[in-house]
Amino acid sequence: MTMEQLKDAFKEKTLTYGYRETLKKVKTKKANTVFVAQDCPEEMRQNLTSNAKISGVNIIELEGSSQEIGAVCKKPFPITVLCY
Repeated sequence: MTMEQLKDAFKEKTLTYGYRETLKKVKTKKANTVFVAQDCPEEMRQNLTSNAKISGVNIIELEGSSQEIGAVCKKPFPITVLCY
């Protein structure tokens, strides 16, 4: 997944930022796609992956760091996980 595709999702969709909020949406099957930063901690990544498989949610691993993703989403903080 390229940053361009994330930019398109940012323009077209309502995104949810953060690990806890994303995990809630995945568990309740309210998320369609989850974006994970390249530097996401392994424990978070495994937990999201296992829950996403159960819920049938797509997980996309981005090529950028959490700092870069924060900049793309026009936020002044790093974003490790987000979904729509």
